[in-house]
Amino acid sequence: MQIVARAGHNLHSPIYNLQLGKAMAVVKDTKEQQDNTIVRTIRETRSELRKVVWPTREETIRLTIVVITISLIIGLILFTADALFLFLYTSLVNLVS
Repeated sequence: MQIVARAGHNLHSPIYNLQLGKAMAVVKDTKEQQDNTIVRTIRETRSELRKVVWPTREETIRLTIVVITISLIIGLILFTADALFLFLYTSLVNLVS
């Protein structure tokens, strides 16, 4: 923080020293509030994580298989659609030329 004296004012006057002290206190309070906010956020996060019901190993395996299966089915559908559109496009280009 930099305080610059205005024309006709003295930086060493009691008024500027008082204002500088208030500015320092405000900066310190802000720093402490930021620290408190970070600590509070970490505590709240830990508290919420304790409330989480984690899936069992069997549930994780079953749901992983479901996700992989659905991904393969969607991939197959997209591949089929792409191959069909490629065939139609190629046929159209050959028909025109």
